[in-house]
Amino acid sequence: MTNQNPKLAIDAMLESPQLVGELVVQPMTVARMALLELVGSPFLTPNKKFNVSNMTESAFIMCADNSQLKGFNSKNVDSLVEKAYEWAADIDVSALPKVIQAVIERLTNLYKVSPSTGSDEGENSSKNQ
Repeated sequence: MTNQNPKLAIDAMLESPQLVGELVVQPMTVARMALLELVGSPFLTPNKKFNVSNMTESAFIMCADNSQLKGFNSKNVDSLVEKAYEWAADIDVSALPKVIQAVIERLTNLYKVSPSTGSDEGENSSKNQ
């Protein structure tokens, strides 16, 4: 079931960058979600545990500006990971929990207004056959 609250939908789509300590968590975009998926981020990968490595990659994707992410795709994901570690060299590990919380809030807001992955019609039609 989807949430039909138009204000929630607009707020989720029109997010602004959010200052989290010294870092800025960027709005969720299709490209950011795709990159999070490519690196196997625990934000999008069920049952994957958070660790410093995957959180470094995820934090970079969520905090980097668009120009820093341009050109990364499935063919060069290793370069993305390397760039994430370079970016993180001066970031205190205590910043990660705040970034995690901000990203979880963004994803939660997005999922509240996203269509469900299953279809009620599909479920009903299979029961009727």
